[in-house]
Amino acid sequence: MQRVPRRRFTNNFRSQAVTLAESIGPAKAARQLDMSVKALAYWLITARSGKPLSSPSRAPVEEMESELPVFAQRTPPSRWSARF
Repeated sequence: MQRVPRRRFTNNFRSQAVTLAESIGPAKAARQLDMSVKALAYWLITARSGKPLSSPSRAPVEEMESELPVFAQRTPPSRWSARF
């Protein structure tokens, strides 16, 4: 069985999804957005409690992607990369 890749959502998408779920309901909004009801319900609970929808310990996707070239420059090639 093949593993399904984990989807990443921007903070803007999360806030718009919460707004949509509050207007039409979480189940219908999750179907429209092609995502799990459980994830959307968690975002709703988080938003209603006044907490930010993004985790402060996680960098936004754009920031992490921008660091990939820097990481590649700092990381020396392994002995295995020469073989493949």
